[in-house]
Amino acid sequence: MSEQQRQHPQQQQLSIDESSLTSVALETLQRARNSDGDDRLELATELNRLLRRGPPEGERELWAQFVLERLDDEAFHDLYDGDGISCRAVAVEAVLSLGFPHALHLEPDDLEYLRTVKPSRIAPSGWRAMAVVTGVLAALFALAFFIHL
Repeated sequence: MSEQQRQHPQQQQLSIDESSLTSVALETLQRARNSDGDDRLELATELNRLLRRGPPEGERELWAQFVLERLDDEAFHDLYDGDGISCRAVAVEAVLSLGFPHALHLEPDDLEYLRTVKPSRIAPSGWRAMAVVTGVLAALFALAFFIHL
């Protein structure tokens, strides 16, 4: 990011509020794609923040069209923020959050990508732990049953 943007974050926030979210996101996306190193990571983090923020009520259609077109152009495909989160995955989630009819326009490849990068709610080790706990509880109940006979 430029030195001016680092020194004046309130001024940057003000410009986002005053102008169209779509145009700010487009500018951030273009700058991120043309940057490298730490600047690219910071701009991708800002882009993910904008994607998660979502549009105001009056811009939902424009926002959906913007994100879907950028997904079709593969503009988000190689952008990752500082935490390693894919801008493509966040963009797919942004369209899904808009619901019907916008989510119907997502490509199957984008949905499959989201499924592969999005961690499941219960990791495989969580299933193993649940199986062990269930086995221990079953053994304790069986022991308690035989003691009372």
